[in-house]
Amino acid sequence: MEDNKNFMIAIALTMAILLGYTYFYDAPRQQAIEQAREQQIVAEAEQKGEELPDFSASSGVSENIPGQSPMDNIQIPVDREEVLNVRAKITINSPYVHGSIALKGARIDDLTLSDYKVTLDADSKDVALLSPEGTEGAYFVDFSWGIDGAKGPDKDSVWTSDSDVLDAGDEVTLTWDNGAGLLFSRTIALDENYMFTVTQKVINTTDSTVNVAQYGRVIRHGRPGGRSLYILHEGPMWSLDEGIEEYTYSDLEDMGKTEKKTEKGTDGGWVGIT
Repeated sequence: MEDNKNFMIAIALTMAILLGYTYFYDAPRQQAIEQAREQQIVAEAEQKGEELPDFSASSGVSENIPGQSPMDNIQIPVDREEVLNVRAKITINSPYVHGSIALKGARIDDLTLSDYKVTLDADSKDVALLSPEGTEGAYFVDFSWGIDGAKGPDKDSVWTSDSDVLDAGDEVTLTWDNGAGLLFSRTIALDENYMFTVTQKVINTTDSTVNVAQYGRVIRHGRPGGRSLYILHEGPMWSLDEGIEEYTYSDLEDMGKTEKKTEKGTDGGWVGIT
């Protein structure tokens, strides 16, 4: 009798785990994937001037789930390949690297090293260097402008490209019009090896002066994977007036919990991260 009772408890616990996994993990993940697919379909339709599709009749994961926020607030990582397969993009084609540039946001966020493997196994995958935002270990390069008093492109802006492929030794030019007299241009060139060169321009057709300042940044989400090497420092470091200071990723997590802001001024020095 006691054995039967324990057996029934085990079954009940197993069902609770399976239902909890489906409700709290798998359903939000599928919802995020479906929303990403719909957003890319809309982006492609807008770019081609086609009628926007109606997703209101869709069933399943595209519906709102109680207690869940929209995709931008969902923290569950989306599968990298699923994101790449549904989006509008420029394909990067080179002997040494391959990947793509998203037309939405115009970020370089999909780059794989063709000659480097994850492990020494014969069937090992190539090393994926960059991954889109929202995927596990997101790592991407973002360019844009700081603009005073005018609308500029952001991560949701859909760009137009003069080519669907970026080959080694060639370049592509992307453009985005803010609809108020400013045309933004971004030319991305790839040499015969690994070097990307990005040139940004703004064409002002208005009668007003617009102050713009361009920038580029490399963004990485989460802590880098792999084994720690105790002979090397991993984390941010800088050299200011007090010499070299080093912090680990654990230090950063502790700093984030205290919500303490640190400001330092100096006439020289450098800042880096490893």
